[in-house]
Amino acid sequence: MANSVATHDLWPSQGMPCEVEGCKTPHFLKHDNYVKHWKKFHEKSIVIFDCSMVGCTIQSTEKSRIIKHQKICHKQLDKNNTLSSHVEPNMFYKATEDVTFRKYVRVNITAREAARKARQQYVIDHPVNFNVKPNDSLAVSRGQYVDIDFNNNCAKVVTRW
Repeated sequence: MANSVATHDLWPSQGMPCEVEGCKTPHFLKHDNYVKHWKKFHEKSIVIFDCSMVGCTIQSTEKSRIIKHQKICHKQLDKNNTLSSHVEPNMFYKATEDVTFRKYVRVNITAREAARKARQQYVIDHPVNFNVKPNDSLAVSRGQYVDIDFNNNCAKVVTRW
C-alpha cells in the first residue's frame, strides 16, 4: 500500500469508520474489512490478477479469488501455479488528502515468547506435589450409582438401567 509507509495512529480495538472526508462507509470493526476498503477506494493504482487458463478472461484484484475460480470452473490449478498480473489505475479512487492508512496493533512477539519462557522456568523451579491420599471412596462405572444404607453402614453399586 502506497500510503502505509507514513502511518500515524494504530488501529483502535473498538473499530472505526473511514477517516477520508466524503467517504461514506460504515463502521469497520475488523481491520481486514478496513484494508479491503482502503485498497478498493484509496489506492491510485491496483494489481489485477488474470486467470492463466487458455481462453479465460476472468480477472480479480484478489489472488485467492482467481485460485478459487480455477478450482471450481476449470477443475484444476495452473500447473506452474503462476498467475499473471498487471497494474491499472483505480477507477474507484477517492483522494485521501492528508489521511494515512492505519496499521493493525501487532502483539510484541519477542515479549510474548520471553513471558512464556519465564512461566515455563517458574513451573520447573517450583514443582507442585500431587500426592493423592486414599480416602476409601467407592469407584463406580458410567451408568451406575451408589446406594448407601446408613442404617446398616453399608453401600452397594446399582446399575441405572
